[in-house]
Amino acid sequence: MSYSLSLSEELDRIQQELENALNNGIVDDTRKSQVKVIRSRRETRFVFIFKGSLEDTEDRFQRIYKSLIRI
Repeated sequence: MSYSLSLSEELDRIQQELENALNNGIVDDTRKSQVKVIRSRRETRFVFIFKGSLEDTEDRFQRIYKSLIRI
């Protein structure tokens, strides 16, 4: 039981850190990004939700893309 609690806490921490990094400098709450991390025995899923127009979200989109291609 403590395993799932610590895993849940870890996922919450990861989600919060990703949201903080993506929302750095954004003061309008309606434009802030949301991050969801879902893990199961069969898959791990990251969902990034960028609110706003293509122009508003381009910087965040490019930051994610460039970070992932460096792996």
